[in-house]
Amino acid sequence: MIDMLKKTHSFLAWALGTPAFSLLLLFAAVLTTFMSAEVSGGIFFITVICIQLLVCRDTSVTLLPFLLTCVFLCNCYDSFNVFIVYLPLAFPVVICLIFHFLVYRRGFSVGKSFPSLCAVAAAITLGGLGTISLSDYFAPTALFYTFGLGIGMVLVYLLLRSRFSPCGEAVENPPAIRLFRHNIGNSRSAGEKLRFTLAFDMYLMGMLTAACIAAIYLKNLDALKEVPGFVSFQASNNFSTFLMFALPFPFYFTMNTEKKRCGSHIFLPSDLHLLSAAVMYLALILTDSRGGLVFGTIEVAVCYVFTVYIRGGRRRILYYVSSAFVAVAAFICGKALLDHYAMSSYGLIGAGEARGELILRAVDDFKRNIFFGSGIGYTGNTDLYDPAKGAMNWYHVYPAQIIGSFGLCGIAAFAFMIITRFRLFLCRPTVWRLTLGLSYIGILLMSLVNPGEFCPIPYEMLTVLLFIYIELSHEEQHAENA
Repeated sequence: MIDMLKKTHSFLAWALGTPAFSLLLLFAAVLTTFMSAEVSGGIFFITVICIQLLVCRDTSVTLLPFLLTCVFLCNCYDSFNVFIVYLPLAFPVVICLIFHFLVYRRGFSVGKSFPSLCAVAAAITLGGLGTISLSDYFAPTALFYTFGLGIGMVLVYLLLRSRFSPCGEAVENPPAIRLFRHNIGNSRSAGEKLRFTLAFDMYLMGMLTAACIAAIYLKNLDALKEVPGFVSFQASNNFSTFLMFALPFPFYFTMNTEKKRCGSHIFLPSDLHLLSAAVMYLALILTDSRGGLVFGTIEVAVCYVFTVYIRGGRRRILYYVSSAFVAVAAFICGKALLDHYAMSSYGLIGAGEARGELILRAVDDFKRNIFFGSGIGYTGNTDLYDPAKGAMNWYHVYPAQIIGSFGLCGIAAFAFMIITRFRLFLCRPTVWRLTLGLSYIGILLMSLVNPGEFCPIPYEMLTVLLFIYIELSHEEQHAENA
């Protein structure tokens, strides 16, 4: 009986981490979106995560359901009162998390990005010291962001790095079960499995985001027939951010010279992953997000040039020809989009937008407290930006947020973190590390015009995870060369 239970547990742990199950989760998330059943879908996916935490030793299997949930819940903007009634559901999740990290515990370790993360945590925690009121600093929402972006993110780093570390063991899947023509589990190292899992999860996250945008346009089809154009929706910037995270990964599957070992070939021939990138970029344009249009175009262009350079050989001619067509199409579409924004009421850079005024206000807040800024919980700028319930009083500009909220202490800490991160993915670059670096650049660019990295879940947590993978890649390469 005990032997039977062990075999059942082993099978479930394997099945819940297969690409086939990932595709089923994507289908469920797409269905949730098209049926506008985000609340029910959220409960379902939280249940899946809890089961995975209880059954699976590998924490990475929970990443995809978490990301998919974050994407489709973007449609529930300003729904604090809707979701607060489900707060009791947080308790079983916490219990499952505690169970997982205790039963499947591993030792803690740190990498090169850890000191800068601690510096940023200190700057965020000390933000506003001496000037911010106690009521602002200890407001529940302010405490959530102060802890989540500060000490909480340090704890997240320690937990995730211990759980996502390959620990050197090989990963073997049950050989008798073959859901695809190729068994991608056998003969892969734990590091290779982790790389495939993250790349595939980010890929599917981007495709779900594109599906969410398609669903919005389909639901507004009648209005579009009468007045063709873009559909305006609240989640446009959030969807753009997710797409900026995801865009480099279809290119990675195209560029990867070890694709047969990573398993990408079982879904699409390598060159056809470029079609997925095109779908994501089209979805990015359809968000009508100006930040997504400008920065997403830059990101796609860099990814495409990088892909042309890496692929090499006789195929390079094909890529050069296709690049010419892409450039012409981009020029035509870009001109049409610029004309659209020129005729719109706000333009590409809107006159009198709150962002511009908030930059000036950030300078004033900095002058009032040069060393520690005004603090992340400061509410003195609500005359310019009044956030939804449960959100913060963002400056919506990354440098302004640092200068205004954290002063010189924050400037030094964030500069240390950004320099450390760039050095990590540019030092001894590989296709994998540069892919993760491009994904980071995507969120960094979007943070210039949105809260971006100042949202602890999921954006900053996902950013921290990217650099955990970069650190592990360096360590794996060092071990191979030793």
